[in-house]
Amino acid sequence: MLSAVEESLSSTLDGLIGDLADSQRKKGLRASGESADSLSREVKSGSGLTSGRILGKGYWQYQERGRRPGRGKRPSRQMVESLRRWVKLRGMEEAAVWPIAMKIHRQGIRVPNPNNPGGVLSEPLEPRRVASLVKSNVTPVLVREIRNQLLK
Repeated sequence: MLSAVEESLSSTLDGLIGDLADSQRKKGLRASGESADSLSREVKSGSGLTSGRILGKGYWQYQERGRRPGRGKRPSRQMVESLRRWVKLRGMEEAAVWPIAMKIHRQGIRVPNPNNPGGVLSEPLEPRRVASLVKSNVTPVLVREIRNQLLK
């Protein structure tokens, strides 16, 4: 059973997950929804500390930071297969997969760019914003728990 602090932190992280999915959608970066659907939260308690984090697929780092050019002469099979799914979702011809893969492999992807304004992670997870959410959502619960423990 989760403590009140864990529940409050879980709820705050769930809200941030929703904010990340909204950020992705608003920036036009959502194709299959696979990266947004991969988001989950993890809350742990032990040794008097409670911590939480948001987990998700690695695609998020490319949407935020872009991608360096690849090594070697050819793109990886994984990249080609990922692009094949993306091209299909976008309703493009499958013949476009190889040229797109080669361009990404040679040049990488810079963010921001005409298709990605950037900030998909950094805006919703801006440290002052997250601190404010934790302060307003978790701190009152924590204070109440401490009072309950002291006044037993």
